[in-house]
Amino acid sequence: MRRISLDPGTVELLATHRLNCQRQLTRLGVAFDESAFVFSYEADHSRPCNPDGVSHRYTEMCTRLGIKSHLHTLRHYSATELISSGVDIRTVAGRLGHGGGGTTTLRVYAAWVAESDRQAANVLAGRLPKPRPTSRSD
Repeated sequence: MRRISLDPGTVELLATHRLNCQRQLTRLGVAFDESAFVFSYEADHSRPCNPDGVSHRYTEMCTRLGIKSHLHTLRHYSATELISSGVDIRTVAGRLGHGGGGTTTLRVYAAWVAESDRQAANVLAGRLPKPRPTSRSD
C-alpha cells in the first residue's frame, strides 16, 4: 500500500463522486459510513469493485473506441510521460511502487520518446563550443 499525490482536478472529481455516492445512499435510506467504498458495484457500497471488472470495462471501452490497449498500459504511459517531462526517476519509481532506486522503472516501464531524444541532442549541442567561422581569402 502506498500514497501518491493527486492534482486538484482529480481531487475535485473524486470529491464529486463521493458526494454522488452519499446522495445515492441517502435515496436508498442507507446511512453513509466512512468505511464505505467509493468505487463499488453494490448499492450500499459495502464491497469494493473487483479489479478484474475494472480491467474488463477498460478493455470494452478501448474496443468500442478502436484503441488497442489494456489497463496495465497506463502504468507504462504514466512512467514514460513523467520521465520525459523531467520528473526524477526516484519519484516516478515511488508512484509506481518500485523499490531499488528506479531500476525496474527504467528497464521495464519507460519507453523511448523521440521528442526527449531531440531535446537531449539540443542540450548536448548547447554544451559544445561552436566552431569559429573561417575567413576565406581570395
